[in-house]
Amino acid sequence: MSIAQELACSKPSCACLQTARIGTGPTHCPVPSHGKGRGDSTPSLSLDMTGDGKELLYCHVGCSQADVIDALTQRGLWNSPAPKAVGHKKKANEQSRDWPAFHATTGRPVSTHFRIDKPGKPKEFFWKPRLGDIRATDLALYRYEILQLRPEAVVVVVEGESCCDALANLELELGVVAVATITGASTIPGDAALQILAGHTVLLWADNDEPGYRHMAKIAQRLHDLGASKISMVDWPDAPVGGDAADAISAGADIGQLIGQALARPWAPQQFDLADLLNRTANTIRRFVILNDHQLDAIALWVAHTHAFEAAQCTPYIYINSAEKRSGKTRLIEVLVRLVAKPYSSAHVTPGVLVRRLAMDRPTVFLDEIDALFKSGRENMEYIRGILNAGYCQGGTISFNIPDSVEGWAPKEFDVFSPKAFAGIGNRLPDTVEDRSIRIEMRRRTPNEQCERFRLRKSPAVLKPIHDELYVWATGAIPLLIDASPDLPSELSDRAADVWEALLSIADLAGGDWPERARAAALALSAAVIVEDASLGVMVLRDIKSIFDAAGKDTMATAELVPALVAMEESPWGDLRGKSIDNRRLARELRQYGIRPRDLKIPDSDNKVQKGYRREDFVDAWGRYIPADATNATNATDAALEPEKVAAVAAVADKSGGDSAWQMTL
Repeated sequence: MSIAQELACSKPSCACLQTARIGTGPTHCPVPSHGKGRGDSTPSLSLDMTGDGKELLYCHVGCSQADVIDALTQRGLWNSPAPKAVGHKKKANEQSRDWPAFHATTGRPVSTHFRIDKPGKPKEFFWKPRLGDIRATDLALYRYEILQLRPEAVVVVVEGESCCDALANLELELGVVAVATITGASTIPGDAALQILAGHTVLLWADNDEPGYRHMAKIAQRLHDLGASKISMVDWPDAPVGGDAADAISAGADIGQLIGQALARPWAPQQFDLADLLNRTANTIRRFVILNDHQLDAIALWVAHTHAFEAAQCTPYIYINSAEKRSGKTRLIEVLVRLVAKPYSSAHVTPGVLVRRLAMDRPTVFLDEIDALFKSGRENMEYIRGILNAGYCQGGTISFNIPDSVEGWAPKEFDVFSPKAFAGIGNRLPDTVEDRSIRIEMRRRTPNEQCERFRLRKSPAVLKPIHDELYVWATGAIPLLIDASPDLPSELSDRAADVWEALLSIADLAGGDWPERARAAALALSAAVIVEDASLGVMVLRDIKSIFDAAGKDTMATAELVPALVAMEESPWGDLRGKSIDNRRLARELRQYGIRPRDLKIPDSDNKVQKGYRREDFVDAWGRYIPADATNATNATDAALEPEKVAAVAAVADKSGGDSAWQMTL
């Protein structure tokens, strides 16, 4: 007889009978000390078969593989010696544990999760084999198969396998089933993993820290969206910072009482007046910093976005810029740090530190004195620029070769997607980074511009409540924002539309006057900069168009065009590294657009043949690289200042006859 058949019990409804028939699945653990010596009445031992016919055994209550094999050997069910441990060679004074991981959809084993505890060092986790193309969100909950055997059980969800094992030892006397997330606190299991909980009463036990609470709050919201109707949060009042269910057991807490109290307090998603919350956010910032209305609206939306950026495909950067010192840049950062999600502020950071902080915490990054950072050396600057460029979109990663406890050195991908804000004097930000940013230009206050003093030693009491409200709001808003598809003003370039999409989604969700205000801010802050971050080639195309338009000509000699360019005071043609633009430099700049000088008869020179250019030669390049000239950009900004024009540009008629013209279907 097979192991599965020998371990099967006589209960007609027990899942071990199915395992006995097919050879794989849950059955009863044979270890005598299992369940504190009371045996395994609910199948806890997973049996599986490898492709070469080898048996895979794992006890989900915590019995070691060696103990399971010893128990099978004593019963004459195992003839070969216990297999050697795989994945990690244990060192002196080191504790190692491992748990199998299964795919949430197929149920097949995909990897083993190892935990290494070294004296005086942080705990270390790794997967062997590596997950590869399998994402952490694709993994099933730890001990998920026990739920299939107890469909009516109350489920306690904790974070991490070790914590779950500690609680599983008590589940028979508590009348619950313990399961765990294994994705880490930064993300939550996918729908395929969570769906198994939808029909149960679910108790979520968070680690006692901000990442832990946010992790479980997101799971609660997602379970609610999946149809779960009985959700509660376990509260251990005496928990230390970071304390979990295993710590509660070690501390002698009455776990049954905590579970009973949680069952008496059902969780329900909170309702928010987001428009009012955004108004209070903008007004609070206005108390301490002088900004115009469009800048305040953009920053208030961005602050909310930092709490829900996981829902966005792209995260807009904020570039706080001024011509001189003492213009309020650092003060604005000091206020924002107390409002955004998980702030990380630094005036100087190395690429290695920045990458690791981004991958580990996914914080909202503030880089002050960005002008100095990008003067710190070309290699360092290029690394930082690459990190910022990659971290603008979901899935953006940076690769580093790092030490590995298993393979020595190995390449590793670091996720660098997160919100970021920069502050600096002048225009030191690389074009590729500024193109991903909303520029907030600040100036020194005049004597007539007054705001409250802000003291670092005592953060104003008004800031934390707004931060906390946004934190809770984001938990329920993320699923709505993921599916949002806001209407984008046509005046915005493709890049600017990407920058503003996440903020406009929040504005539409808020309703009221926020949809109009957000689009007005987008036009005022981003539509007019379409031509300001151009390359020299685009600038010369733009200026030549202005010259042709002003002259009203269809042909122009190079000898006339070059002096006209040099005479333009706001363009660089009079001083290109100490020299004015000349005929050859002009021809070289235009050649990349397929435009070359011709022999032309110029009417103003008695039809003499001269080198020059025709207007028609530029039409294609103008259409491709100058979609809106400086005049149109200015007009777009003016329209942004007039609400009735914004409505004409961007409003969507409310065919239902409601009061708001910006109702969005989610």
